[in-house]
Parts: sequence; structure tokens; C-alpha cells
Amino acid sequence: MVDFSLWDVYRNLLLAARWTVLLSLVAFIGGGLVGLLLLIARMAKWPGAERAVAGYVQLFQGTPLLMQLFLAYFGLALFGINTSGVALARQRGREAPVHPGEAVVLRPAVGPFTVLRPTPTTFIGIRAPRRALALDAGRFDEAPQLVAGHTPALRLLTAYLAAMRAGSPPGPELADAVVDHLLQLVTLSLRPHVPSPAADRGVRAARLAALKVDIARHSSDPTLSVGAAAARHGISPRYVHKLFEDDGRTYSQFVLEARLERARRELRDPRTAARTVSAIAGSVGFGDVSYFNRTFRRRYGMTPTEARSRPR
Repeated sequence: MVDFSLWDVYRNLLLAARWTVLLSLVAFIGGGLVGLLLLIARMAKWPGAERAVAGYVQLFQGTPLLMQLFLAYFGLALFGINTSGVALARQRGREAPVHPGEAVVLRPAVGPFTVLRPTPTTFIGIRAPRRALALDAGRFDEAPQLVAGHTPALRLLTAYLAAMRAGSPPGPELADAVVDHLLQLVTLSLRPHVPSPAADRGVRAARLAALKVDIARHSSDPTLSVGAAAARHGISPRYVHKLFEDDGRTYSQFVLEARLERARRELRDPRTAARTVSAIAGSVGFGDVSYFNRTFRRRYGMTPTEARSRPR
């Protein structure tokens, strides 16, 4: 749970007020200019101008002002990843089947779209500003656009999202970084041949998140090695070490932490009360009970037996 001070509330209100005033000015000035052009068009008696102006007025009178500004500025795009089942995307008279592992780009600004799911599917949707995804008008207006499942950046993005969903939500201090990583990976999925330092940061963050989930899943294997983890992700052991070093700890430290945390949960679980400490240590990947006892006490300030006897 995040606590907000009174100053945090005031600061956020001031930021919101700034954008409200800015958007109001844009609407006032832009609306005045457009209204002037419409007035000139009607007075000039150009062929078809009266009907076009009437249609324009009807359309915008029926759409909320903030929605108009939002769509005009951002040009929202939907990036959808199909993780299971088969979906069918339709837009501008074109259809595209989206198979498991593939992604599709749909832009509401291009025209109405539908996503049909004839069978049960799992679909992850990312709605983002068009400018943030660097969607070129000439190329990406060919909606719906498919991204192949074998695209490396898309596979990393899918793994990164799975890691985020499996863990606890990021705090405010990390939320912006997570959003940046997601946008970088989406952009790299769409434009794999345009490298950039920002995209590289997103790739590294996604690889590290996927590695952490994989290691936590296999931490009970006493033979777990950096080589095995690297092989499962198609990277070198040296790159794995580098990713963890950039995160402020070594690969071995992370594996040890994952095993200790899993052991602590097992010891605190009433359903494992009949199991011995040595059995739990072995089940989470420790081959030496003495080493387990020492590292557990160093990490939590108590022995495994004391942890088990603490009130839950």
C-alpha cells in the first residue's frame, strides 16, 4: 500500500490543473480557427460545402470535447497479443487471423475494428499513444498489421508481461520505468531493424524479468545452473551474469534468495508442519542442511526452527 502526503495530493492537483488549462486553450484556439474556416466555407457557397459543414458539426457535437482532443493528439493504437486460441481481427475490410504467440496492431483512428474469438482465447491488449509507438502513417495505416510470433522482441514482451502479472504491482517509483520498457518492446516488435539505446534498455529489462520468473520456477532443482537458464532463453551465460550485475546482485545471490524465500514460506505453511527442516531444505534446492541453516539465519535473523515456531 502506498501512502500519499498532503503535499503529494496538492502537487498532483496542480499538475492536473496545468494540463486542464493547456487543453482548454488548445480547444479554444483550435476551435475558433476551425469555426472560422467553416464559416468562410458556408458563406462562399462552394459546391457541397454546406452539406460537409453540417456533417462535421453533427459529428463533433455528438462527441465529448476531451475525447476529440485525446484522439486528435494521441491517435491511440491497440497492440494485442494472442497468447492462446485463435482470434480474427477485422479493420477497413481486411481480415487477419491471429494465432497463439502473434500480435496485431489496430488503430481506431484508421476506422472501426472488431476482434472475433470463435474459440476460447487469452488476449493481452496494450493501448498506447500512436506517437509513443512511432507508428509511421504510411506504413502502419495498413491495418490490421500482424507481428509474427517468432519476432524476438515480441517474445520478450510476452515474457515481460507474464513476469509483471506474476509478481506484485510495481510501486510509483518503478511504474514509469515499466511503462517505458513496455513501449520500447512494442516499438521494437514493430520495427525490429531500428535499434536504439532506449529499446536496448527495454530488451534487457524484459530478459532479466523473464530470467527471474524462470529461476524462481526451477529454484527447487539442486542442479540449477547459469548455463541451463541461459540455454532456455537462448542467450549466453556471460550475458546472464551481466544482466544480474546491472541489477545490483549476482546470479548466485538471486538463486539463493529465491530458495530461502521459498523455504521460509514452506516453514510458515501449516500444511507442512509434519515435514522436517531437512526435508524442506532439500525440496527447495539445498543439498547441504548445515549451509541452509547458516544462510537462513544470516538472511532472516533466526533459525529455520525458530521461524516455524513464530506465530503466524
